[in-house]
Amino acid sequence: MNIVTAHNQLMDGMDKYSRATISSLDFYNLCKEVEEHQAKMSLYSPPDTPDIATEYISSIQDMALYSQITAQNLMKYLDSEATSDLAEISESIEKVKASIDIISNNRTKVLSDAGFTKEEIVEIANQIELP
Repeated sequence: MNIVTAHNQLMDGMDKYSRATISSLDFYNLCKEVEEHQAKMSLYSPPDTPDIATEYISSIQDMALYSQITAQNLMKYLDSEATSDLAEISESIEKVKASIDIISNNRTKVLSDAGFTKEEIVEIANQIELP
Protein backbone atom coordinates (compact mmCIF):
# COMPACT_ATOMS: atom_id res chain seq x y z
CA MET A 1 0.00 0.00 0.00
CA ASN A 2 1.39 3.43 -0.89
CA ILE A 3 0.87 6.65 1.07
CA VAL A 4 -1.82 7.95 -1.27
CA THR A 5 -3.82 4.72 -1.07
CA ALA A 6 -3.48 4.68 2.72
CA HIS A 7 -4.62 8.29 3.02
CA ASN A 8 -7.54 7.69 0.66
CA GLN A 9 -8.61 4.70 2.77
CA LEU A 10 -8.48 6.92 5.85
CA MET A 11 -10.65 9.59 4.19
CA ASP A 12 -13.06 6.92 2.93
CA GLY A 13 -13.28 5.51 6.45
CA MET A 14 -13.96 8.97 7.85
CA ASP A 15 -16.77 9.41 5.33
CA LYS A 16 -18.25 6.02 6.24
CA TYR A 17 -18.00 6.82 9.95
CA SER A 18 -19.78 10.16 9.43
CA ARG A 19 -22.59 8.31 7.64
CA ALA A 20 -22.68 5.59 10.33
CA THR A 21 -21.88 2.82 7.85
CA ILE A 22 -18.78 1.72 9.78
CA SER A 23 -18.55 1.05 13.51
CA SER A 24 -16.38 3.15 15.81
CA LEU A 25 -14.21 0.11 16.47
CA ASP A 26 -13.70 -0.67 12.79
CA PHE A 27 -12.90 2.97 12.05
CA TYR A 28 -10.48 3.12 14.99
CA ASN A 29 -8.72 -0.01 13.75
CA LEU A 30 -8.47 1.49 10.25
CA CYS A 31 -7.01 4.68 11.71
CA LYS A 32 -4.47 2.64 13.68
CA GLU A 33 -3.47 0.65 10.58
CA VAL A 34 -3.03 3.81 8.51
CA GLU A 35 -1.18 5.56 11.34
CA GLU A 36 1.33 2.71 11.62
CA HIS A 37 1.81 2.50 7.85
CA GLN A 38 2.28 6.23 7.40
CA ALA A 39 4.72 6.34 10.34
CA LYS A 40 6.95 3.88 8.49
CA MET A 41 6.53 5.68 5.17
CA SER A 42 7.33 9.09 6.65
CA LEU A 43 10.78 7.76 7.53
CA TYR A 44 11.39 5.72 4.37
CA SER A 45 13.84 6.96 1.81
CA PRO A 46 14.52 4.87 -1.29
CA PRO A 47 18.10 3.64 -1.49
CA ASP A 48 20.38 5.46 -3.92
CA THR A 49 18.06 8.46 -4.24
CA PRO A 50 19.71 10.92 -6.63
CA ASP A 51 20.48 14.35 -5.22
CA ILE A 52 17.97 16.03 -7.54
CA ALA A 53 15.16 13.96 -5.98
CA THR A 54 15.86 14.50 -2.26
CA GLU A 55 13.50 17.48 -1.95
CA TYR A 56 10.79 15.53 -3.79
CA ILE A 57 11.25 12.50 -1.50
CA SER A 58 11.14 14.81 1.51
CA SER A 59 7.80 16.26 0.38
CA ILE A 60 6.40 12.74 0.01
CA GLN A 61 7.60 11.90 3.52
CA ASP A 62 5.87 15.05 4.77
CA MET A 63 2.57 13.93 3.23
CA ALA A 64 2.91 10.57 4.97
CA LEU A 65 3.63 12.36 8.26
CA TYR A 66 0.60 14.66 7.94
CA SER A 67 -1.58 11.68 7.06
CA GLN A 68 -0.20 9.86 10.11
CA ILE A 69 -1.07 12.88 12.28
CA THR A 70 -4.57 12.92 10.78
CA ALA A 71 -5.04 9.28 11.77
CA GLN A 72 -3.75 10.04 15.28
CA ASN A 73 -6.14 12.98 15.60
CA LEU A 74 -9.04 10.83 14.44
CA MET A 75 -8.19 8.18 17.06
CA LYS A 76 -7.97 10.93 19.69
CA TYR A 77 -11.44 12.13 18.68
CA LEU A 78 -12.84 8.59 18.77
CA ASP A 79 -11.42 8.17 22.28
CA SER A 80 -12.69 11.51 23.60
CA GLU A 81 -15.67 12.36 21.38
CA ALA A 82 -14.78 15.98 22.19
CA THR A 83 -15.87 18.46 19.57
CA SER A 84 -12.73 20.46 20.33
CA ASP A 85 -10.66 17.66 18.75
CA LEU A 86 -12.34 18.20 15.38
CA ALA A 87 -10.31 21.36 14.71
CA GLU A 88 -7.07 19.36 14.89
CA ILE A 89 -8.46 16.84 12.40
CA SER A 90 -9.42 19.60 9.99
CA GLU A 91 -6.01 21.26 10.35
CA SER A 92 -4.09 18.05 9.67
CA ILE A 93 -6.25 17.25 6.62
CA GLU A 94 -5.46 20.73 5.25
CA LYS A 95 -1.75 20.03 5.76
CA VAL A 96 -2.09 16.83 3.71
CA LYS A 97 -3.79 18.79 0.93
CA ALA A 98 -1.05 21.45 0.99
CA SER A 99 1.64 18.77 0.91
CA ILE A 100 0.08 17.32 -2.25
CA ASP A 101 0.61 20.69 -3.97
CA ILE A 102 4.22 20.73 -2.79
CA ILE A 103 4.76 17.19 -4.10
CA SER A 104 3.42 18.27 -7.47
CA ASN A 105 5.70 21.31 -7.57
CA ASN A 106 8.74 19.31 -6.49
CA ARG A 107 7.98 16.59 -9.04
CA THR A 108 7.92 19.23 -11.77
CA LYS A 109 11.27 20.60 -10.56
CA VAL A 110 12.86 17.13 -10.49
CA LEU A 111 11.64 16.35 -13.99
CA SER A 112 12.85 19.71 -15.27
CA ASP A 113 16.25 19.23 -13.60
CA ALA A 114 16.41 15.77 -15.17
CA GLY A 115 16.08 17.33 -18.61
CA PHE A 116 12.43 16.75 -19.48
CA THR A 117 10.78 19.43 -21.62
CA LYS A 118 7.72 21.35 -20.42
CA GLU A 119 5.56 19.34 -22.82
CA GLU A 120 6.92 16.03 -21.47
CA ILE A 121 6.36 17.20 -17.89
CA VAL A 122 2.73 18.08 -18.67
CA GLU A 123 2.25 14.67 -20.29
CA ILE A 124 3.73 12.91 -17.24
CA ALA A 125 1.64 15.03 -14.84
CA ASN A 126 -1.54 14.17 -16.73
CA GLN A 127 -0.83 10.48 -16.14
CA ILE A 128 -0.47 10.84 -12.35
CA GLU A 129 -3.41 10.82 -9.97
CA LEU A 130 -3.20 12.20 -6.46
CA PRO A 131 -5.98 12.40 -3.91
